[in-house]
Order: sequence, then C-alpha cells, then structure tokens
Amino acid sequence: MMTTADALAALAAHPELDLLSQAHVAGYIVDGIAPIAVVRPRSEAGVIAAVRQAAAAGVPVLPWGGGTSVNGGNRLASPCLVIDLAALDQVIEYQPRDRTITAGAGLRLAALAKLVEAEGQLLPLEPPLPERATIGGALASGLSGPRRHRYGSARDLLIGSTAVLADGTCVHSGGRVAKNVAGYDLNKLWVGSAGTLAVITQASFRLWPAPPVTELALLAFPTAKAAHRAAMEIAGSPLQPLSLDLAGPATLAATAVPPADVWWLCIENGGTPAMVERLRGELRAVASRCGAERTVAVRGQEAAGVRGMLRDFGYPAAPDALLLRVVTLPSRLAEAVLATAALQDAPLPALVARAGAGMLLARWSDIEPAAARRVIVRVRAAVAALGGSVAIAHAAAAVKDGLDTWGINGGDVAIMQQVKQVYDPAGLLSPGRAPGEHEH
Repeated sequence: MMTTADALAALAAHPELDLLSQAHVAGYIVDGIAPIAVVRPRSEAGVIAAVRQAAAAGVPVLPWGGGTSVNGGNRLASPCLVIDLAALDQVIEYQPRDRTITAGAGLRLAALAKLVEAEGQLLPLEPPLPERATIGGALASGLSGPRRHRYGSARDLLIGSTAVLADGTCVHSGGRVAKNVAGYDLNKLWVGSAGTLAVITQASFRLWPAPPVTELALLAFPTAKAAHRAAMEIAGSPLQPLSLDLAGPATLAATAVPPADVWWLCIENGGTPAMVERLRGELRAVASRCGAERTVAVRGQEAAGVRGMLRDFGYPAAPDALLLRVVTLPSRLAEAVLATAALQDAPLPALVARAGAGMLLARWSDIEPAAARRVIVRVRAAVAALGGSVAIAHAAAAVKDGLDTWGINGGDVAIMQQVKQVYDPAGLLSPGRAPGEHEH
C-alpha cells in the first residue's frame, strides 16, 4: 500500500495540483486538529488526482471551501489532507435567457451575485459571509438565508452537479437546464452532507429575476408570541414576501435600526414600485391587528445592513461561542423561541428565526464548555417535546467532544450511515463528522 509520504510526493509532482507550504497549514485547523497537508487543485482533474492518491494511501480527506462553516458536523476524528477548492472559481456556462448558471465549486457567492446582477438576475442562495463563502461550501453546509422563505433552499435551486467520490470516481447528476430529469438525483445527497459523501467540484443553478424594487419592513412587538402571530398571519396570506425573519431583543443593535427591548419581525418585499407600496399598506394593517408597537420601512444601505446581519447571524463565530440551529414546525416556532430563551441558570442568547421555515438560530457568546453542554442538553429536551430537533452549528472542540452535533437519531441516522457506507466505505471523507460518528 502507498504510504502517506509517497502520496504527498505524488501530489507535489502533479501538474494540476499545488501543495501548500507548512506556513499555510495553521489556517486550516479544524476542531483543534491540524491537517497532514493542504493541496489546492487547479482543475477538476487535480481534485480527482488528489482524492485517488489519498485513497491509495488510506489518507483521510477534508474538502475546503471558504472555511466559513467548517466547524459544522461532528468533531473531526483525525488529521486529514485538506483539499482547498479555491482555484475552481470559473464560470463554466451562463445562459441569462435560460436563467441558469454553472460554475466551479470554489467561486465565491458574492462574485456570482455581482455577475448575474448585471443581467437583472439573482441566485437566492444566501449562506453567511458571501464574500468568503463558496458554491461548494454553501452546498455542503446546506445553509440557507432569509430569502429561503420565497425561493426555497439550496436543494430547490440546484439543478445539476459534478462531484468526486472517495475513490476518485467523478460522478455527474442532473444537468444545466432547469427542466432536467436525467440520471439519479444525487444532488440532494451532497447538499448538507458536510463533505462526508463527496467532494463537490461544480454546480448548476436556476436563477430568478431580480425584483426591480425591494424594501424592508420592520415591525416591533412587545413579545415573541405577538411577533410570531403576525408572522404566521403573513405566511398564511396571499402576501409573498422575499423573507420573513424574527429577531430577538437587541439583535439589530449593530445596525442603523434604533435598538430597543422589542422583538422585530423583518419582512423584505420586492416587485414593482406599485407592488411594494401596496404590500407596505397591507403589512401596516397586519401590524395594527397583531399589536405592533411601531413599524419602520427601510431601503438602500440601511436595509442592506439589516439584511446582512440577518443573513450572517452567528458568523463568523468566536472560538468560545455556541450557535444552535433549532428546527421545528413553523406554527411552534414561538414555543421553541421561548424554550430556548428562558433556560434557568444560562445567559440569554441572541436569536434570529426564519419564521416561515420553522428554523431558529440561537447564539451564546463566550460561554464555558461545561455551561455550553448543559445548554445543549436542556434546549434539546425542550425542543424534542415540541417535535423538533437541535443541531450544533458551532461550538468549541471541547464542547463537541463525544456529542452528536446533528441532533437526529433513530432510523434517520441508520439510513445516513448506510448511505455513507455505500459512497465512502473506508470512511476517508471528513472522518468522524457524519451522523452517528461522534464517539471517538
């Protein structure tokens, strides 16, 4: 069997690969574990070569995008060969008339957004920190932003992909057109898998027309329950806002919105000027019926600042921060918020909820590992009683040790383990991070 040293020598000599110097390794430490080495492929062929060499030597592999959510998933089990996909940042095909785009996994989301904006289009894939986040990393993390309410999640926007399996086999799924039914829909497997099933090298997306005018309406409520009641009325009405988020007290303090001890319901509307004006009036009526204390409408840079805060909430996370992702039925979101915010002997977290999706982000800053573990146990017990689940989106390595970060169990975990066995039988891709692999 090829040794690790042999594999690294082969990688260093490959014309489609750049083996980074040891001076760069410190920037790729995950869960306190430094990589064996860092390789940066120049092409898809380079990715295939890197994975094949690693597989031949039995060396674990960790795919790397922008590094914005690399802390997700269970604690890494061992040092890995990091495959940094930053050089795969080309736009492979863009068809504005068909509203589709195909690009390499290393392309930054902000760069893609700027390109399609020039054609009056948008890709509403909104992971945190789009200046750093890459296409491949966004898909692997499965994160969604505020506009998921209107446009759906990454799974809804993705129409095709190319990925490299653990043995170096390159597989294609879907296509480059919006209506495509060819082949198995492996795209759904890669999204949210945290790099445990394949290394994504390129992806194709459907694009949407950008609304000519957008406006952010901020409704202030005295309680989370009142804000949630308004959110449910809006979600069940003919109104179709781009986003529908709930922000806890003081969460918007870093923006231009005046801070106050209130719960903010943040609704982004988009369309023609006449449509936005009509929606503004209808939201005022909802605010009045549901007991809003005041309503603020913001546009331009002020709105962009609030939207950015809602999109990036929790990121980048400080080393000692705890970020939990709570998922429940949208109708029970207020209960989940109250259960998370009202823990005894625990500091009050900052909160942002995707009201229409039933997803809550809760952040505790500078929390001791023992206290963080207690918070996780209590929140999971409270949310389980509501029929929901709690994933650990970010935590210090000492907090994650021995804990399942995914927040799922039973049959779901068994199925995921079977899928892992099929696609990565040797367990070389992101070892230890998949569901059911948290004890090591």
